[in-house]
Amino acid sequence: MSLSSLVNDFATAVKDKFNTLLAVHDKGSLSGAVVVDYSDGSVQWMVASAAITALSFSNLPASGSKGQLVLYIDMASDLAVTFVGVTGWAGDNTAPTLKSGRNELVFTTIDGGTKLIGHTLATGM
Repeated sequence: MSLSSLVNDFATAVKDKFNTLLAVHDKGSLSGAVVVDYSDGSVQWMVASAAITALSFSNLPASGSKGQLVLYIDMASDLAVTFVGVTGWAGDNTAPTLKSGRNELVFTTIDGGTKLIGHTLATGM
């Protein structure tokens, strides 16, 4: 195998991995207890059809690796969302009140989710 071929194969593999990491995983229309599985991708989107009574996370990266998940939640009206396992919120340490429209949240951890920090980027857009 030539060096050119190896470089091309490597570039293709990197591009494929990059596209997979940035692809938006559509979780569909959900309510009640919802689990956001990090292995589905680091960018996820859902439509809340009714209150989300327990939004939790699974398969976060192991301790020592940074995990960052962007979550979009669309709502037709203001609905309650209860976040389970989020140990703190950037800013005033208060979970956001999500609004009708698109809500953009980011969750970060470096210890496998022992400390999972929520960041509110936008509500009701």
